[in-house]
Amino acid sequence: LDYNCLQPEVYHFYPNKSNTPFFRNICSRLPGKLAWLIAFLMKAFPLDMSQYSFLFNTTRIPVMIKDQLNTNRSSKCIIVLRRGYFYSLTVFRKDGSLISPAEIHASLEYILKDNRPVAENPIGLLTTVGREQWSLLRSQLLMIDGNERSLLTIDGGLFVLNLDELQSVDPETVGKSFLHGDGINRWFDKSMQIIVHADGLAGVNFEHSWGDGVAVLRFMEDVYRDISLNAWIKPGQPTDASVDCSEFVEKLEFKLTKPIEEAIKVAGETYREWCDSLMLRTLQYQAMNRKYLKEKNLSPDAIMQTAIQIAFYRLHSKFVPTYESCSTAAFKHGRTEAVRPATMASNEFVQALLGSERNFAQLRLLLEACSKQHSLLVKQAAMGKGFDRHLFAMKVLAERRGDRLPDLFIDDTYRIANHFTLSTSSLFSDVILLGGFGPVVHDGYGIGYSITDEQLGFLVTTYRLKRNAQQFCTSLEQSLNDIRMVLENS
Repeated sequence: LDYNCLQPEVYHFYPNKSNTPFFRNICSRLPGKLAWLIAFLMKAFPLDMSQYSFLFNTTRIPVMIKDQLNTNRSSKCIIVLRRGYFYSLTVFRKDGSLISPAEIHASLEYILKDNRPVAENPIGLLTTVGREQWSLLRSQLLMIDGNERSLLTIDGGLFVLNLDELQSVDPETVGKSFLHGDGINRWFDKSMQIIVHADGLAGVNFEHSWGDGVAVLRFMEDVYRDISLNAWIKPGQPTDASVDCSEFVEKLEFKLTKPIEEAIKVAGETYREWCDSLMLRTLQYQAMNRKYLKEKNLSPDAIMQTAIQIAFYRLHSKFVPTYESCSTAAFKHGRTEAVRPATMASNEFVQALLGSERNFAQLRLLLEACSKQHSLLVKQAAMGKGFDRHLFAMKVLAERRGDRLPDLFIDDTYRIANHFTLSTSSLFSDVILLGGFGPVVHDGYGIGYSITDEQLGFLVTTYRLKRNAQQFCTSLEQSLNDIRMVLENS
């Protein structure tokens, strides 16, 4: 990554022609400007990878008014969290070489053998409070002798490795652990936390200001591929007793005042209440999959979004603003654009499907129209032809300059249109079992979904007092059954 030697991210319009060893070999031997032109002519479009530089050594520093993103390339350690305690594990030697897998293995086992009870005052809980409050508390921490070194070590670490004691195969339990946990063994300011349960199940929780899921997904896929190919440490393999772990591992210490200890206690209570207010449910649907939907000449993503529209309408008898994240990595420093999947085409299909009479041939035509319309919206958003980010930028510019906001931005229609009751996102990868996020509005649904060759998957979150994630998953399953019935009978 530091030497810009990563295999580039490329969108292949015709993967059978361009996503081949021959094509990659030719492009790798050509000058950059010429290679880009050849790729463009073959409709293979290089994607922006500027976010990748923030994957490691990066943290979000709480500051009054606006936080700061800080990256420290000189750091040579990862931060290991265990029972609320912080450990620095140096993984690079002074000459820049990586320590061996055996040394990392022994060092992690060394940390796991530290049997002190759960931290009485786990400072990771402070990263769960409001940013301005955390800014004040962090300033107080820094004023105490010795704390600055520990905090700066955490800030600069490559990433946080959270060693949790949870063992569970229950999707909801696992999902809640990776989404929020209990806060004791977390540090939410870090660009990326790799959470590993005691049974070996692993997940990633990442801070969102620096980048998007595409960068984290690439990291996860590369790690999975490397582990699968090399298996540096095998299950049950004993540690190397000759390794001097004290050379690599240092426990980071913090001194706390009574007010800070009280703040940690209050933060823990508040965080537990918030976690308890969140309902998380999952659905794994195996009667349809990516291959099945493509054989029906339908966009799998469009079908997932249509199922979400059906599920919501069945429960609430109305349509609401719906958000789907779309990467704009085709542009330099591109982040995301909004796709709005609730269209006239989807509305017409939903109402026809849930109507008193079912004409499967007509429903099939309406479903195909949904697929085409959704695919067009995704393409437009990816190519910078969406409108949400454009309007948002104009609104922010007007506010910063102190201009009077145009009537559009103070109209109820604009406010309602941006109250995303349904917020959705997906990352398509066979290395991910599930993924998700919380609702973006108090009466909303947070819906992460995945599409693989084996199944369709959903992770749904709601706030208990407003919506019911279990009811939504039940409605989702029924909606997918309805879609399959249309496809099988037309």
